[in-house]
Amino acid sequence: MGAKFLLSFFIVLFANNTMSQVVIQGKVFNTMDSQGLPAVMIINLNRQDTVQTKMGGTLSITAETSHQLKLLYGGMCQKL
Repeated sequence: MGAKFLLSFFIVLFANNTMSQVVIQGKVFNTMDSQGLPAVMIINLNRQDTVQTKMGGTLSITAETSHQLKLLYGGMCQKL
């Protein structure tokens, strides 16, 4: 019987206002050990822009305040 593993992650966001758009900067990390997660895909669903987190889990993406962002991490289950 295979064991299931769910990796939880959390993102801390900081926004700098520039007109109707904001630059979202933050860090995605594992809540189990607080280590930054590299290669997490952040997708702006409204603009179809995509960025990846860097080695330490940091990110920067431009979005408008009403835009939705989706985070994907390969091989992990979504937490419902």
